[in-house]
Amino acid sequence: FAFTAPLPAEITPGLNGKEYTLWDQLSIAESKKAADKGGLTVKALLKRICKLAASGGTEDEASLDNIQVASLSLGPYLLYANFLHEDDRTLLKSTIWDTIQEALDSDDEDIGGREEDKETVGFAVSSQDAVFDLTAVVEEVETGEEAELPVIRLRRFQ
Repeated sequence: FAFTAPLPAEITPGLNGKEYTLWDQLSIAESKKAADKGGLTVKALLKRICKLAASGGTEDEASLDNIQVASLSLGPYLLYANFLHEDDRTLLKSTIWDTIQEALDSDDEDIGGREEDKETVGFAVSSQDAVFDLTAVVEEVETGEEAELPVIRLRRFQ
């Protein structure tokens, strides 16, 4: 049994010189206004992720235009990928909650809907949950540099 001080968390580079560690987390909360309109749209969520990825959540349009979300995932579910969905107006206008529900429903069909098969996936989530932890990869449009953001905690308006 050894008593030693823990090592510092490994630093992961972000965009624009930002750095993150394993312990960092970004938060996005659905507003009452968005909830009243039916829910936070995928397009609005992507824009908010770009704001977080730009230095400190800046509102500078030039830096926001230079950053795009390359992919957005919920555990094993790919919710958005710019090379697949960039011009998909239907997806961009749909709510993130509907997109999550569709991903969960498609997984039920893929694994046959049998409970024992669902348990082997190792990821339990319900579309009715109030909080989701998303993973996002963002990229600078001009340079093509990609960076994985820390976990994004998405909160549903309650």
